[in-house]
Amino acid sequence: VVVPSRIVQMEEAIRSRDFASFASLTCADSNQFHAVCLDTSPPIFYMNDTSHRHVPILCLLLLLNTLAGAL
Repeated sequence: VVVPSRIVQMEEAIRSRDFASFASLTCADSNQFHAVCLDTSPPIFYMNDTSHRHVPILCLLLLLNTLAGAL
C-alpha cells in the first residue's frame, strides 16, 4: 500500500514540477531504504566514503532551503 501511493505522489510531483515534494519524497525513500539495509542480517553497507561525506552537505542545504522557505 505504501509503495503504490508513494509512486503516485512521485509521479504527480514530477508532472507538476513540484521540486519541494519531489525532494521530500526522495529523501524519505532514501532514508527508508537505508534503514532497511541496516536492519538486515548481516547489515548491508552500500554507502561508500564519498557518499558519507556528502550527507552533511545535503543536510545543510536542506536546512538552508527550509529556512529560506523553499526547497
